[in-house]
Amino acid sequence: MTPSEHYAEEQDELSLIELLTVLVVHRRLIAVCVLIFAALGLSYAYVIKTRTFTATATIITNKNDEIGIATETMLSLAQSEGIKQPLIKQLEKDGFITEADIINDLDGTYTASLNNKTSQIQLSLKLDDAAAAQKNINDTAERIVAEAKRMQLSTVSQKISKLDAAKADVAAEIAAISVPAGKADIDQNEFLAYALPIAALESSVIMQGGEKQLVQKMQENAVSLMQGSKTGSVNDRQKKDLFIHTYKTLVQQNIEKELKALKQQEQSIVIAMPATIPKKADRPGRALIVLLFMLAGVVVGCCTAFIRAAIDKSQHNPETKEQWQRLRNALRS
Repeated sequence: MTPSEHYAEEQDELSLIELLTVLVVHRRLIAVCVLIFAALGLSYAYVIKTRTFTATATIITNKNDEIGIATETMLSLAQSEGIKQPLIKQLEKDGFITEADIINDLDGTYTASLNNKTSQIQLSLKLDDAAAAQKNINDTAERIVAEAKRMQLSTVSQKISKLDAAKADVAAEIAAISVPAGKADIDQNEFLAYALPIAALESSVIMQGGEKQLVQKMQENAVSLMQGSKTGSVNDRQKKDLFIHTYKTLVQQNIEKELKALKQQEQSIVIAMPATIPKKADRPGRALIVLLFMLAGVVVGCCTAFIRAAIDKSQHNPETKEQWQRLRNALRS
């Protein structure tokens, strides 16, 4: 080892010992800084910063082009003002949000996002009450599902609306027909044989949105055939009324069956998976906050100790005193 290397090593040793000495001499100062920052951390964690809980619900959509709804459409609905405003009113009523939250449109409090891996929509609500977060996000998820049906975002919902209107029209037609009192004297099987094919055709036309001209032509032909019915106790007008009443009733039954099937199908197009009550508060936790503040206290205490040691050392060094004096003069000028 050369003399210069030996001197450099000796200087490094002395510097390390000097640093440790400074820390030991000012250990009380460092301890005071740690205690002060620990107290600040406790105040922030338990008083200033309230704990928040995040409840998350999931919206699952059927993306089938023929019957389903695109996830982007559902995401737009979840982020719309029509969904946010009822939530804002409820949270404001219960005192869970401030005026700033309302102005910021619940930014950071309520979020709706698309999970690209699962193609599911995640709804999250962050409040300082776990039970309230769970209840309000579940209510919001149900509101989204109901709104999707109301807006008829899926083809199935559109068909249901159309068939509901058709069912009401058919019911009005049935109510307007006066069934003859001598119905028992009429051959029901004969009427049913004519009514069944026409009822099946009209039901198909209503469901598929076709033209009713063919149905009307078949009805006229059936009425003509009914004129020659062997039943003689009723006149042709009564036969016609009974025939129309019979086949319209069958149409109504067919529509009801289709509606029942469509409504069951509609239930699987948009499904809301409810959120569970959050068990733990959001991170960072209180213990971590206090620990971070204590570490900051250690850093501040050590820096303060080194600064004080440097100032004390400079006061006994004439050259350093002269440099401090020049700095003061420069600042005053």
